[in-house]
Amino acid sequence: MPVNHQTTSPRPLPLIADHSSQTAYEIETRFQLLPLTARILAVRGFSADEVLEAYLHPRLARLEKPDSLADYEKAITYLAAAVTADETIGIFGDYDTDGISSVSLWVLFLRAIKRKSLTRLAHRDRGYGLTVEDVRFFADAGLRSVIACDVGSTDHEAAEIAHQLGIELVIVDHHHLQQPYPKAHALINPLRPDCGFPFPGMASVGLSFYLMAGLRSRLEADCRIPPADLPELKAFLDIVALGTLADVSPLTGNNRILVHHGLRLIAARKRPSIRALCMAAHIDAAEEITEKHVVFRMTPKLNAPGRMGDADLSLQLLTAADYQESLQIAGELTRINERRQQIQEQMFKEAVVQAEASMDYRWGIVVSGTDWHPGIVGIVAAKLAEQFKRPAIAIALRGDIGRGSVRTFGNINIFEVIEKTTGHLISYGGHQGAMGIEIAREQLGDFAKAFDEQLRMVAGTGDELPTAVDAIVPLHELTAQFMNELKLLSPFGNQNPEPVLMCSHLEVVSVRYPKNVHVSVRLRDPVTQTVRQAIGFNMAKSLREIGSIVNIIYVPEKNAYNPEGLQLRILFLWNAEEKNG
Repeated sequence: MPVNHQTTSPRPLPLIADHSSQTAYEIETRFQLLPLTARILAVRGFSADEVLEAYLHPRLARLEKPDSLADYEKAITYLAAAVTADETIGIFGDYDTDGISSVSLWVLFLRAIKRKSLTRLAHRDRGYGLTVEDVRFFADAGLRSVIACDVGSTDHEAAEIAHQLGIELVIVDHHHLQQPYPKAHALINPLRPDCGFPFPGMASVGLSFYLMAGLRSRLEADCRIPPADLPELKAFLDIVALGTLADVSPLTGNNRILVHHGLRLIAARKRPSIRALCMAAHIDAAEEITEKHVVFRMTPKLNAPGRMGDADLSLQLLTAADYQESLQIAGELTRINERRQQIQEQMFKEAVVQAEASMDYRWGIVVSGTDWHPGIVGIVAAKLAEQFKRPAIAIALRGDIGRGSVRTFGNINIFEVIEKTTGHLISYGGHQGAMGIEIAREQLGDFAKAFDEQLRMVAGTGDELPTAVDAIVPLHELTAQFMNELKLLSPFGNQNPEPVLMCSHLEVVSVRYPKNVHVSVRLRDPVTQTVRQAIGFNMAKSLREIGSIVNIIYVPEKNAYNPEGLQLRILFLWNAEEKNG
C-alpha cells in the first residue's frame, strides 16, 4: 500500500450530478422557479409533482399520523391516568440538547396543566443512559411514574430495578435497540422492528411532542383538564426545533416540517429563554434566523454544561418563565461555553501538531491526549476532519483506557471502516458519519494502523476526495433572486444538504487572509466579468499558494455586507492548472 506524504488537504474529484433537463423544465414552469433552482431540485431526485409541493411547502397538516407508533396508545392511556391522579411525574433525559429539550417540553406541558414534575438529567460521571442510581433517585422521592427521554432503549438493568421498585417507565427514545426490550410500561421508539411508523428518523424531542399531542387530545376528550389549561402545542415547536437540529436528525419528512415551523417561532423570540439565548449568542434582532444560527451559535451554549459536567443549567434556561432570570442563566451558559472553548482550543492545537506529524506515514487521523476532556473530543475530531478533509479520531486517555470520537469526511461510511477494526476496541457505536469508541491505551498504535489501512481501501492514497456537486454554475447566475429561492429548500442539514456548486477557470482579483486564519478571495468570470466574493473559513494555512486562475467548489450563502449580497463559502479551491482543473 503506497504511503501518502501529503500534509495538505486532498484535491477534490468532482462528481457532477446528472439530471433530466425535461424534469428541470417541468419543475421550473410548474413552480415558477429559476432554471438553476429547478436544476438543483431535479438533481436531487424531485419531479414536478405533489412530493415536491410538500417539500417546498412543509405544512403541519402533512405530519405523519402517530397511530402506528408502537406502544403509543398504551403510553397515552397510562400518562392520562397519572395526570388525572395528580401524580408528580418524573422526567429523565440525556445531557445533550435533544435530551434536555425533551425534558423541558414535558416540564412546560405539565406546568401548563398544573401538574408537578421532578427532573433529572444524565451525567457523564454516572455513565451513559438511565442508570440504577437514577432510578433510585426517583424511587426515594416516592414517584411511581417516570418518562425517560433520549435514553432507555438498551438500559435493561435500570428498567428492571425500576420495575422491582414499583416505578412504571415510559421510554421515549430513538436509538438503536434489539429484542428483548427493557421492562417498561411503554417503549416509544420508531426503530423498534415491530413499529410500523413510516418516519423512523425523529429525534426524541419530536417523539415527545407527538406523545404530548396524543396526551393532550385524550385529556381534552375525557374532560380531565379544564380546556383553558390545555396549552397550544404549536407554541412548543421552538424547543422541538432546537433539539432536532442539535441532534443532527435527518431534515426530511416530519423533521423538516417541525423544524421549519420551529424556526419561525425562534425568530419571533416569544419565549423568554429563546430571547435570552439569542441575546447571549449575539444574534441581532434584524437577523433572519436560520438553522445555522441554531446549530452554530445557540446549541453550543446549551450543550456546554453537559460537555463540562452538569447539564441542569441548560434545563433551567429552557424552562425559565422570566426574561431576567433567563438572561442571567444564559450569561452563565456563555461563561461555561467560553471555558469549554478555551479547553477545546488547547486540545485542538495539540491535536493538529500530532496530526501533521503523523501524515508522513498515515492518511487517516488518530490523535490522543492524556487528560483531554472526554466531552470535547467530538468537537476536536470534527474540526480536524474539516481542516484536513479526511476522517479523524480524537481520543481522551484516562489511565489505561481511552474514550474517543470519530468523524468522517465526504462520502466515506466511517461505521463500515471502524467495524473492520473492532479487534482493537473495547466497544464502539454510532452511524456512518460519527461514532464513539472505547479503547485500551496499549492498542492505540495497532488500531491507528488498522484504521489507516481500512481507510485506504476506501479512499486509495487520499490524494483525491470524491466530492458530489449539484451543478456547474456561471457566476452571473448567482443572484439575489436565486438566494431567495434557496430558502424554499431550507432548512438544510442531515439528508437535506446545502447545494454544492462549482465554477471553473475563474480569475483571481485579490486575496486576503483575515486574522491570518481565514482566506477571502475576489473571483471574476473572464467571459461575463461577473465578480463574486469567496470565503474559506480556517483555510489560511492550506490555501497559501493561490494562482491567477482557479477552480472552486462552494456553497452559496447570503452576506448582507458584500456588495452582491452573497458570498461563496469555499469547500475546495485549487489552481486550474492542477489535475481536475
